[in-house]
Amino acid sequence: MASLSIPEPREILIKPYEKSSVNLIQAALLKANLNLTPVVDGDKIRIKLPLLTEENRKENVKKVKAVGEKAKQEVRFIRRDTLNKIKSDKIADKDLNKYFEEQVDKITKKYIDQIDSILAKKEKDLLSL
Repeated sequence: MASLSIPEPREILIKPYEKSSVNLIQAALLKANLNLTPVVDGDKIRIKLPLLTEENRKENVKKVKAVGEKAKQEVRFIRRDTLNKIKSDKIADKDLNKYFEEQVDKITKKYIDQIDSILAKKEKDLLSL
């Protein structure tokens, strides 16, 4: 669809492969509500990135946390669905079902912990810029 380059530290340059898609890309960027102002420059789009203030950083941390919570919620939904499937299938005896449930809980905890670790690292990165 387009090539991206970074000609300056705070600028993104988008060069669509088809000139006719310049306005479509600009409209999509505006619709995405990223607090950026894409400027059409002939057959290219330039986006100047604002300086990150402490307020911007804190807002970005909130967004990252929201994405992380959504990811953890999805993991929990998968856990719930898997446990329901184990209970409803009744393929194995009680002890084996208990073992499966414990394994599902272990895997769930592993992925929740990974998400928490990624969130903590990203929060630290965002606040220490």
